Amino acid sequence: MMTASTRVTLQNELLQWYHTVKRDLPFRRTKNPYMIWLSEVMLQQTTIKSMLPYFERFLNRFPDIKSVAESDINDLLKLWQGLGYYSRARNFHKACQSLADNNYQLPTQASQWLELPGVGSYTAHAIASICYNEPVAVLDGNVKRVLARFFSFKDCIDTNKATQELQKLANEFMNPHHCGEHNQAIMELGSLICTPKNPNCPNCPLQNFCKSKNENPKTLPITKKMLYIDVSWGVLILRYKNTILLQSPHDKSLIRDMYEFPLAYQKNAGEWDWSNQTLNNLPHKPSKTGSLRHAITNKRILIHVYIYNLDDKIYKNLTKTLTNGLIWIYEDDLGQFTINTISKKIIKRFL
Repeated sequence: MMTASTRVTLQNELLQWYHTVKRDLPFRRTKNPYMIWLSEVMLQQTTIKSMLPYFERFLNRFPDIKSVAESDINDLLKLWQGLGYYSRARNFHKACQSLADNNYQLPTQASQWLELPGVGSYTAHAIASICYNEPVAVLDGNVKRVLARFFSFKDCIDTNKATQELQKLANEFMNPHHCGEHNQAIMELGSLICTPKNPNCPNCPLQNFCKSKNENPKTLPITKKMLYIDVSWGVLILRYKNTILLQSPHDKSLIRDMYEFPLAYQKNAGEWDWSNQTLNNLPHKPSKTGSLRHAITNKRILIHVYIYNLDDKIYKNLTKTLTNGLIWIYEDDLGQFTINTISKKIIKRFL
């Protein structure tokens, strides 16, 4: 536990440091809760550098909550393409729609934000503190790392118990007079100074009271190791003249609401079970064109790409039996469809 005077000193030094070094970002120039909300959703599992172009394009297309609520989910997902974690976009869309009955008025308290689909404690605390100066501390990956090192927290941070303990520490350290800036400052500290691999301790505004400064800060926080699974998938590209076969969104789509090339799972070496059974009956096996790698959470995927150029006879016979959302489209029209990341990689590499 730190004394009250020490806490005030550290709060002031953290804010002074933040005012000096903070990055000039579009969502820091406003207290518009819609923009802050959107930025926090987009920043989940995503770096600021990657997120910024999407943030600006999204705001140009959807400048307010009503425009999101009244949009088709596919229009929203198309703008989200490449940002990943598409459940964020679906929840954001659903949450905006849920506000229609209240004339699209946004909540003003963290507890109210938590009632919206997809809004967790981190997002609720960030919006409420930044927009309304509510004294609720955020706890994201950056803040967990800063707190674990500052307090020399030696338990694994990936447990519910550890999260509760770190949240308590974050609450105690909260600056009650500058809540939003305090939260942004401690997140900025984790992003710029107290980084995962190479913490810049000499330039840290909290260094004089950091309990791990004389240890090896890089050993903290303690986290669970990710266990990866190696899998092989097949992707089939069927072409006929200037058209190509796409799988429409369905219940078993790799990413819901998105188009993709037909997928297969490996039964045995060189043998594939295509998710759409129609494709298991091609008159001869397509030749392998190449492969690429992709990762989804804990899966490391080796994707084998097969291209099959159809003649008139095979095209006519196959088209008669197409089922379950397989559609022919012109290759020039691919850009008009909301296509998942794996299929976009394949288009860039092989088409």
